[in-house]
Amino acid sequence: MSSQGTARQLFSCSYVCFIARQDRRLTPQPQPRSHALARSLDRSRKSLSLQNADVVIRELSSTRASLSRARRGYAEMCSGRHSITSGHDLQGKTVVIVGLGNSGRSAARLAFVRGATVIGVDHNCSCKQLNVVEDIERYLNFGRNDFAKTAEVDRCLSVGSFLRTELGDFKEATFQIADIIVLSPGVPLTQPQVAAALCQTKQGSKCTVISELAFASQCLPKMLPIVAISGTNGKSTVCSFTAQLLASCDCRTFMGGNIGKPLSDCALEFILAEHICGHLADLGHHWPYDAAVVECSSYQLDHPGTLRFDAACILNLTPDHLERHKSMANYATAKTQIFAGLRGTHTLAVLPKRESARGRHQSYQVESDSTTDHIVDLDYDGATLLEKCREAVIKTLMRRVSETPNERVACIGGRLAHIGSLPGVKVDLNTKIAIVHLPSNRSSSRQNSPSYVDLSAVSSLGTHNILNASIALLMAHSLSPKDFTVARLKVGLDRLKLLPHRMQLVAQTGNPSFRGIHWVNDSKATNIEAAIVGLQSYGRRALAKTGTASNELGFAALVPALLKHQGVITFGESGSLIANELREAGINPKAEVSQLSDAVTLARAVVRRGGAVILSPACASFDEFDSFAQRGEVFTHLVLRGNTSKA
Repeated sequence: MSSQGTARQLFSCSYVCFIARQDRRLTPQPQPRSHALARSLDRSRKSLSLQNADVVIRELSSTRASLSRARRGYAEMCSGRHSITSGHDLQGKTVVIVGLGNSGRSAARLAFVRGATVIGVDHNCSCKQLNVVEDIERYLNFGRNDFAKTAEVDRCLSVGSFLRTELGDFKEATFQIADIIVLSPGVPLTQPQVAAALCQTKQGSKCTVISELAFASQCLPKMLPIVAISGTNGKSTVCSFTAQLLASCDCRTFMGGNIGKPLSDCALEFILAEHICGHLADLGHHWPYDAAVVECSSYQLDHPGTLRFDAACILNLTPDHLERHKSMANYATAKTQIFAGLRGTHTLAVLPKRESARGRHQSYQVESDSTTDHIVDLDYDGATLLEKCREAVIKTLMRRVSETPNERVACIGGRLAHIGSLPGVKVDLNTKIAIVHLPSNRSSSRQNSPSYVDLSAVSSLGTHNILNASIALLMAHSLSPKDFTVARLKVGLDRLKLLPHRMQLVAQTGNPSFRGIHWVNDSKATNIEAAIVGLQSYGRRALAKTGTASNELGFAALVPALLKHQGVITFGESGSLIANELREAGINPKAEVSQLSDAVTLARAVVRRGGAVILSPACASFDEFDSFAQRGEVFTHLVLRGNTSKA
């Protein structure tokens, strides 16, 4: 047997014995003395060379650390900190899932495994029927390999019951028999059956109405570190960067929520792990994940329910989704509900600094429920609005927990840090040096020291991604300043990769040695502010392609960002309207075309050597495409079909 195999066998036996001994007792036992492992090592030395023994010693050190984590985990389990909602806690309950998109289907799987009777409803008659058992089996087969189908999973799947899928108009009777109503993000609170259920809940009804995020949070261990990130723009990139930095420290990180996998998928994995492997405390470092990074949209936070986070950040606030929220005040109120999940002196709340926030000074016309439209005045400072709404959230929560001792009430809302000032994170974009400084913990007299970080290793396009990386560093560091030190995290900066469709360099035309043309896909810039950030931060003089479908104008705000570039081509359903507004603001578009393919062809003919072409739509994609992702994929295909070299 190899030295490594001997070491693993030795340590595995020690771990199993340790857990078995504790499983026979109901209270924590004294920790075994380390000399027992040392004696085992001495016996192993007799059959190993001195060189191989050194390998065993190194593995022993690692295993001792794992044992220490397991011991702490067992003690914390006995205090309830590791416990999660049982896989059978909803037996006898009826759960109605409203909206059967990705989040709704994930919540249906979770409700089923928790033992509920599941009913799925959706207005879309072409929506696929729910088949919860089939969905779970497919998830197990194609998901994480840790959860192969076992007898324990079979027993888990036999607990819940699926009743039916209802498509089309919602039925009052379905909502009346519900014990829990789980709302998918796209379901507005003004929907009649939902609004009635919310009203009945306030009047003492047995029915609970919660978001998919809250439904999933019920099943996550209290010791699982969770970062939540929101904001109008940049939240997906910061989530991705945070998860990548944590992964660079060997932290198995779930990333999802509004992006990628719904949070209910994470909860489902923990429940299945518990069924397969026993209590999560016994798993020690074999948890499905060591941390979670969750992107939260305003839709998900509109009626969040009870959430729990260790750190929460709102990156910015600019006009968006006003067709649902109706006003910027309502939009900010929804966003700041993210801070309601912060409880405890260790938690962190991050907001943009007031002076650094770029406010919008315009008026927008918004449709109201009345026969006349009303004007929403947007002469505001977004950061100030966020701080006021956060304070309102904290005051509301403090009233609800007035019976809680004062020292705990004072911890609601987290320690406050800022983007652009200290404590928080501050970046010099010229030198690419960031200062990361966590606010001091209220329960400790220790003062945190600032750390200086060189961000020049970040290779992502756009100077705004330097700031995104620094925010990600702050959020990852806040989860465990001792384990995720700034020194450890910054090692992963040079490996950060952007998500697709976000200032993504997809191709280079011509010979790069002779200043070839860059083709950049920024299809995720679905609003004016996101397009401005991308255009301002890009170094080359570029030809921008703007337009698709827009519900509101305001494209004159693009002019300062466009002035540094070669020109703009407008396209799509709103192309002519956008072009007219830009002309009135002092910029004449190079051309107006009907389709993206025409814009790519024209750009290839007029862009200058050493320049770039940026797809920067500044609006939604729903005229020619199903989503911003499809728009970006079509752009990439059109570019690569020409005489280009892939980036």
